[in-house]
Amino acid sequence: MALAKDVEPVNVGFLLDIISDPEGKSKRPPDLADAMRLVFDEAVENGVLDRPVEVVYGQAQGLPRGSVKAVIDEFGRLVDEGCV
Repeated sequence: MALAKDVEPVNVGFLLDIISDPEGKSKRPPDLADAMRLVFDEAVENGVLDRPVEVVYGQAQGLPRGSVKAVIDEFGRLVDEGCV
């Protein structure tokens, strides 16, 4: 098994379908994302994962205030960035 420092990180997409800050000024991920980050870091430290994990955040205004298209487009952006 390769050491975590010798391989590229895997990108995990984190998509929220609601924008809590409509002006888009807040780029801070939600608290749930902090918990995910801790789980991934611990898994790498304990050898459960053989590479680091990079969480890539996406946000779109879905229904009922926004549109399905906005969420699909943001999902596509995460895919284009190589997220699983």
